[in-house]
Amino acid sequence: KVSLQLLETDGIKAIWEAGGYLRQLLERRGIETVGYGCRFGIPLKNETKELRSLFMQECARRGLLIHSFALNICAAHHDREILSTAADMIYEAYDFTMLCQKQGTVEQELKGAVIQPSFRRF
Repeated sequence: KVSLQLLETDGIKAIWEAGGYLRQLLERRGIETVGYGCRFGIPLKNETKELRSLFMQECARRGLLIHSFALNICAAHHDREILSTAADMIYEAYDFTMLCQKQGTVEQELKGAVIQPSFRRF
């Protein structure tokens, strides 16, 4: 039923609206976003690869998989409850990451490998 509803909607419009709503939720909480409504990023203050890795780890720990910089929104994310939950997850991960940065514990809290560029010259 949900799949049929998605097919009957304007997918592009739904993606832009969902992304715009999520951005508003994050910015109301003081989290800066950059980019477009359909695909935006969350810059981290004084960002390092370790800090970005920790943020991604903490989002994943809370059940939200994100790309290294941008959030990829899809038409299925149109439900405001889903977006509010995602905003809560991002806020918690962001808050924890910034606290670790302030306390100097980023490397200690990082459980996995540090992110690396996808495309490298060898």
